[in-house]
Amino acid sequence: MTHNETATSNRSIARRTMIGLLGSGMATLAGCSGGSESDTPDSDDEESDDATETASTPEERSEYIESTEIVETGGGELALEITVVDSYDWYSIDLLTESRENYSQGTFDTGEIQTRVPLTDSIEHNEPVPPGEHTLLLNAAELETEVQYTLSTQMELVEAVAGSGREELSEDSLGLVFQNTGPHADATARLIDDEEEDLEYDPIPPGETGLAEDIYGLGVGGQCDGNEVRERQYTVEFLWSEPLTVSVPIGLTDDGLCQRSLAGTATVVSGPEGTES
Repeated sequence: MTHNETATSNRSIARRTMIGLLGSGMATLAGCSGGSESDTPDSDDEESDDATETASTPEERSEYIESTEIVETGGGELALEITVVDSYDWYSIDLLTESRENYSQGTFDTGEIQTRVPLTDSIEHNEPVPPGEHTLLLNAAELETEVQYTLSTQMELVEAVAGSGREELSEDSLGLVFQNTGPHADATARLIDDEEEDLEYDPIPPGETGLAEDIYGLGVGGQCDGNEVRERQYTVEFLWSEPLTVSVPIGLTDDGLCQRSLAGTATVVSGPEGTES
């Protein structure tokens, strides 16, 4: 996440959020029901087609997948943990990008039904898998099948909060709370400096919220020319949804130390929820 302050400030903390996910896929259509004298399409087939269109998780799109969950794998990296049915001798699951490039792979030991497919780092790629219509390729003895996997969602600003009021934030932090309003899971990167390369991610399931943190956003710091309110802008980028630019009013108190505090409501000035300022 990067920010701009409309008045002078020599403290600049960049913040990049991600965030991130669960996709749609192809599924086996339900079997057709008995014949009808009517010329209209079979209603069971229509209902199956509708279910395929509205399904949001791989397990809803494939009879071979029991469950999926985005998990942390150490070092702040994320993977899609997939549990499959125990009816087959499973070999691997590949994540193919929209261009059919093999981004990553999860393998099974004999008898296992659970594997993890990397989403943010792999042997061949050190960048997160990009947004798009991707594919999960399931490989087992006497079986090879594909499940379409969409990495695309939407994040919305909820509010800005002071770290002093949130246990998960540092005392002088400024937190931006976002909600995943899309049908797929996403993830946010925890706050780091611009020079930092090893990002750590927090998954955000649909309907839930996550935080982007500026650890130097409030408290004592900067320069004060009397008591005033300045607008600070943060451009927040997500892995699989549109970035948002958020404006946060910061109150400065010239008490000899230049105390900074929240001074109003944060607003989106560009992105899906706002217009260019």
